Amino acid sequence: MSPAERIAWTLRLPPAKAAILAFLHERGEKGATAEELFKAACPFSRGEEYKALHVHMVALRRIVRERCGGEVRTTYPDGVRFRKVQGGGSKAGSYVLDAKARAWLRAALEAEPERVAGIPVRPEWRLTPMETRVFERLAARPCITAADVTEVSQTRSLTSARVIICKLRQKLGYFGLEIEGVFGRGYRLADASRAKLAAAGPVR
Repeated sequence: MSPAERIAWTLRLPPAKAAILAFLHERGEKGATAEELFKAACPFSRGEEYKALHVHMVALRRIVRERCGGEVRTTYPDGVRFRKVQGGGSKAGSYVLDAKARAWLRAALEAEPERVAGIPVRPEWRLTPMETRVFERLAARPCITAADVTEVSQTRSLTSARVIICKLRQKLGYFGLEIEGVFGRGYRLADASRAKLAAAGPVR
């Protein structure tokens, strides 16, 4: 599992944000410029790079501050003026994680793989944080309803719940796992799939 994948899984972050944090953690106190992040972590569409990165960095600053009390700082070389670009951000600055943020990410990278209700969660499933929460509910209960799906996914309609289950079935089905429909009740993780996952080895 790559550092970005482990950060995404442990901290429940989208892949792009996890990739940014993994690269900044690797760079340490040196930090990384916007151009370096484009090449290493976030290949945004040409012409939209600075705007997209700015949106990610605003969100990451909030996440880091709320979860560990750390900061994502922007530093500028001596004699270089701040040059704001359209959509936000700067071409001149470097993004740097402070000591608290780096310690938080180091703990995430060293954390033991997660298990849900005795079932090892596999990073190769590439579930989103929302899909992970739905899977947690599936693994923890014999059966879940569409209302359970809307509750844990924070969606508002039964149609959205069906879409989420459909996507989970596609992702898990690729690995031979099945989510069954229970008439008049909802959904359940098939017994054979539950047994297969419970017997699986540790996540590597």
